[in-house]
Amino acid sequence: MNFMILLFWESPSSLISNTGYHMPHKNSLKKLRLFSFLVVMMFAACKKTGESLGGTIQPEEDLLFAQQTDSTHLQAFVMKKEPVRIDVFANYLVGNYVDPVFGTTRCSAVMQLAPSATSLSPFSISDPADVSFEIDSVVLAFAYQKNAYGKNVPMTFAVNELTELLDISTDYYSDKTVTKNLQNLIIPGMEVQETFPDRASFTASDPKVYLKMKLRSEFGHHLLTECPLDDFDEFKTAFNGLVVSTSTIDGRVLGFAAIDTKLTVHYRKILGAAIQDTLTFDFQNSSSCESFTLTDHQYFGTNLATLTATNELSGNEYCYAQSVYGTRIRVDLSEALWLRQIPNVIINKAELVVPFENDEHFEPVDAIIISYQKDSDGYDGISDSLYAGGAVNRSKGAYTYNISQHLQAIVAGDVISTDIFLTEYPILANFSNSNGIRRSILHGPAFSATDRTRNMRLIITYSN
Repeated sequence: MNFMILLFWESPSSLISNTGYHMPHKNSLKKLRLFSFLVVMMFAACKKTGESLGGTIQPEEDLLFAQQTDSTHLQAFVMKKEPVRIDVFANYLVGNYVDPVFGTTRCSAVMQLAPSATSLSPFSISDPADVSFEIDSVVLAFAYQKNAYGKNVPMTFAVNELTELLDISTDYYSDKTVTKNLQNLIIPGMEVQETFPDRASFTASDPKVYLKMKLRSEFGHHLLTECPLDDFDEFKTAFNGLVVSTSTIDGRVLGFAAIDTKLTVHYRKILGAAIQDTLTFDFQNSSSCESFTLTDHQYFGTNLATLTATNELSGNEYCYAQSVYGTRIRVDLSEALWLRQIPNVIINKAELVVPFENDEHFEPVDAIIISYQKDSDGYDGISDSLYAGGAVNRSKGAYTYNISQHLQAIVAGDVISTDIFLTEYPILANFSNSNGIRRSILHGPAFSATDRTRNMRLIITYSN
């Protein structure tokens, strides 16, 4: 499907603050292409202080003759997302958690690693042919993000060797599966760890806090002695990469910064009877490396159990917005066409209000954007002053949107489709293109029969 994004939700002042998430991988061209587009679009959508992003179509003095209604009938539906790109984010998600409403979510990190340009080759021209290596330790380290979801319990991790070649020039989508070696590379008995995402650094200058996994010595020996270390194309063929997951089903999903992921082999050379001091060789996520998160949502036994790509669910009472390629909401605005009966009608303001359920255990989605399916005649409808809203507002308990000019275009017949789509948006605060795992339970148009303010509703101010 071809969708056009209608809005962004933050102002420049809130975006410039540097208070938490890791910066995008500065060396990854693929990730930066998407990120740069998003930043440009966000700033294009921002206006001067005091100027409304949604705007009105008539001068303010004409509102004296305007009328307002919030009784337009809406219909909402829950849809499963179509496959979307997964190799455009600068973080990994690892872990599983069980949600009483959304079921089970499982996330695994898939990554290539390249020999560090700053690590010296463990071989030298003067080394004798019988030089050998003694591996002290092999450590895979992930830098925490303050991005965790679920229960804080000890988690059982697995690190497996990827058995298929990834290509940085290939686009990978959310329906991707990978093949891996079944052997867990973590040293037996060291698979279970406590996790501490709350200790993650707030700014780029803070020291990183890592989750460290100790891997088998024979794996480190394989990397140093059997994989070409001076040519990445040859190296990635000999060592395809890693898949990191956890078997703890009802734990939590953790976020890690890809740029700070590092595999370090601590070793000593043995030259005859002489043993050198311990040396290190690093493998990192460089600009040449591919990486992404595989996510699996299982809805068995929940209200979403019958949701498929071809079977959407009624959202008239509850709607479900889920991050990481889970669900989106379709809202039918066709009943608003009653406005066509008013000669020369002008939409002064149209505000879509979408209340959400507060949940003390699960944080809601940070922001939900509106998009619409582009018409075949090429109408694009994008302007720097049309659309605003979408950030979670806890004081109001709702996501709100100004869709004034889009509704005017529908009434005028410039936009044929009366459907709009509500979709969770990846975390972009503080210039981070990291993805999260949050979800929101939204109130549908018929949530309450006695209190309309608790329902999804469209507040239209109009005149002629």
